[in-house]
Amino acid sequence: MAMKRTVLAGLAAAALLLTGCTADADEDIAVAERWDFHSRPELAPPKVDIDSGSFPDDNGDLETFLAPKGQTKTDDKSWVGGLILDSAGDPVWIRDDGEQLWDLRVQEYQGQPVLTWWEGLAETPHTAGEVVVLDTSYQEIARVGMGGELPNDTSDLHETTITADDTMFLISYVKKQTDLSSVGGDKDGWAWEGIVQEVDLETGDPLFEWHSLDAVPVDQSEAELKDGEGTKDEPFDYIHLNSVSEDDDGKALLVSARNTHAVYQLDRKSTDLNWVLGGKASDFEMGDGAQFAWQHDAQRRSDG
Repeated sequence: MAMKRTVLAGLAAAALLLTGCTADADEDIAVAERWDFHSRPELAPPKVDIDSGSFPDDNGDLETFLAPKGQTKTDDKSWVGGLILDSAGDPVWIRDDGEQLWDLRVQEYQGQPVLTWWEGLAETPHTAGEVVVLDTSYQEIARVGMGGELPNDTSDLHETTITADDTMFLISYVKKQTDLSSVGGDKDGWAWEGIVQEVDLETGDPLFEWHSLDAVPVDQSEAELKDGEGTKDEPFDYIHLNSVSEDDDGKALLVSARNTHAVYQLDRKSTDLNWVLGGKASDFEMGDGAQFAWQHDAQRRSDG
């Protein structure tokens, strides 16, 4: 992406936490050396060493995208935000407002490169957020969320892809009362229903919408119904969608679901379920000793 070498920011920063995610909160926390900008002293992003690895001949064009999340919710020593770094590790762009960013990347919209990320409450399936879109001058040109009858700011962090048709794939969850007796719950229990939408970026209207409980019953879940789950306050996270991608030259969509250990192909026009790969209702036989589980970001390879 031909971005300008500009540094943008919001509020003041702390330092990036480098210790592991499971460190004891009472332990001393190691922090990275920070940048010190005389023109913007409130900015203090971490200094990062870039190892080009398999890209040794990048001609200085390699850019690294980082979105540090912090150690814990209450951690005040981690640096949280977004960074774009050049091949030397120098900041090209900084988003420093103390809010978590997810899926920070470059995409294309209306024939032009754009910078996108998801922001909001990141606790799938208790998610509530939207996708931010910036142009090459780092000006916000759109905020994209769920359409139709769903609240706009209830999209999930797992999917933010812009298509060649200037639409975006989005995932959301709603609480749905359903029979959980097949998984050891109440007949009038509650589950998180996964919803997939393809939204027109210009109008915000959903062009495609699929509800998981219409095609995937709760007894296909590989997740265990835990004590206290299955109520309206704590619905059963039976499916846990984690990606959407185009398939069959755009005629179908591939939807990946972690908690059913399955990938679903959906007809893009009718929303009908064409086939299932993996899980308890798979239309494909696995080889001897092969297992299909915990997949993420399912996409069809160009060779098949």
